[in-house]
This record gives sequence, structure tokens and C-alpha cells, in this order.
Amino acid sequence: MSIYTWKFDLTNYCFLFSISYSTIVFASFLGFTALVVMFAFIILITSKYCERCITTGNYELVHDVTFNIAFSMSWVTISTVGYGHLLPVSGERNLDCLSMEFIAFLESFVGVFYAGLCGAVFYSRLTKAWDKAEVSFSHVMCLRRDADADGCPVLEIRIVNNVSIIFVNSLLNKTSG
Repeated sequence: MSIYTWKFDLTNYCFLFSISYSTIVFASFLGFTALVVMFAFIILITSKYCERCITTGNYELVHDVTFNIAFSMSWVTISTVGYGHLLPVSGERNLDCLSMEFIAFLESFVGVFYAGLCGAVFYSRLTKAWDKAEVSFSHVMCLRRDADADGCPVLEIRIVNNVSIIFVNSLLNKTSG
């Protein structure tokens, strides 16, 4: 008897640290667009079987759902903006439209999950760069009047990159010895 175990492999995730930020933004945009188009087709197909399940903001039924309407409803739903110009008919009013309501629920959940995933990727990239920087802040702040800024008060702090200090100190030790 075998027991199925699911293992998440992070080795494929590490490539995200070697590609540029612009590539990550472009890939995120392509992924978002692909999800919107996929759900637009699902909405379009479902609307053919469940007629009169999409309404406008004035609760007027949309009789002929085109790809443009499905695409508009899809990107508003997946981004969770919710302008209210297109929405599924409530399942309480028409039980046939319960599937359209479920698709909207599923799409908004996927949108929130995808936004969180993209945010996590950006955050991990930024913290990885921050860890490499080894930045230290001074313990003392100075408030002084700046002559260039018409005597306005200026708050001054010192920021030091520890990696460059270590490099400079090692150079000084080599030249002095």
C-alpha cells in the first residue's frame, strides 16, 4: 500500500532572483491577462447555457453576451474593482444563474490569490536585495537649518553600507601592513 505524498519543490522558484524586475512585471502582466481571457471565455460559454444571468448596474438583463462584455466583466471581477456596471444575477432571484455567481466568486478568489502571489514575489525580490545591501542607520539624528533651503529645518541621518566599509577596511589593512 503506497501513501501519496505531495512535495513542494522550491528549486524552480529560485530563478526569480536571477531575472530582472522588468521581466517579472511583464510576466505578471501576461499571467494576469491570460487569467482574464480564460475567465472571459468561461463567462461567455456559461452565458450561452444560462441566458439572462448578467445584469447591468441598473439591473437590466444583458440578452446577448459578447466577448467584449465577458472580458469587461472578467477583468473587473478578477481585479476585485467591482465598478458595478456588469454583475451576475443573484442565485436567489434565479437558480439557473447560480453557476454564473459561482464563476464570479471563483474568479475574484483567483484574482486575490494571484495578486498576493505577485506581491510575495516582489517582496521576496526586494528583501533579497535588502539583505545583500547590509545597510546600517546612524543612532544620532541632526536637525539643522539649511542655508540653501531658505533656512528651513532639515532632518539629517546617516546611512552606511556595511559591505563597502568591510571592503575599504580590508584595503586599508592590506596597504598599511
